[in-house]
Amino acid sequence: MAQAVPLAAVDNALTYQSTRLGRLLDQWKRFEPDKFEPGLKLLEDQLQDEIGRETKAEPRRILAQQLEQLKLRGDRATIGSRILDGVSRTNSGPMDRLARLGWYSVARSQRDLEGTLFGHILTGAEFADIVPEAQYKREKEKYDAQHEPKDSAKVPPIVPGAYWTDWEQIDGWEKSFDEMLKKNLDLRAVCEELQKTVEKRA
Repeated sequence: MAQAVPLAAVDNALTYQSTRLGRLLDQWKRFEPDKFEPGLKLLEDQLQDEIGRETKAEPRRILAQQLEQLKLRGDRATIGSRILDGVSRTNSGPMDRLARLGWYSVARSQRDLEGTLFGHILTGAEFADIVPEAQYKREKEKYDAQHEPKDSAKVPPIVPGAYWTDWEQIDGWEKSFDEMLKKNLDLRAVCEELQKTVEKRA
């Protein structure tokens, strides 16, 4: 059976590592899926057994779907699609969760695949929806309102610091990414388009 691959073909396509997609691909290329193959093969056998024992149509269909997704762990196109899906679904998520192993840090153990982004990418398993924590436009408007000078005629306008300018740039990349997903581009095409965006802003 084909093994899951780290998409080496796009490893050098990104220079925007501060974006979520860049960060995830950087971590994914460090991932060693072969270490997890024995456990995944065992899971595959377990699902096959459960399908054979299940008598009700709907549970049997769900199990069969899980097995089908698990068997796609060596398919490049599927892995790429799951990466894009995962990045989209974690937009503005809280860092205390996304920084954990198996999310935007490489999975190191079988446990790191349970209900995480890496687990979703490798096996197709679902993960709980991520509730957005902070969005650039809303937070910037709040900051500006709090720091707006009382007498604008006497006080020079606020000059945004690196924190806000960096966030604005990343937010722009995120919006570009969302627009590309609407066009149903694959991972390689998204990387190429985002690279052009980076070069224009450089």
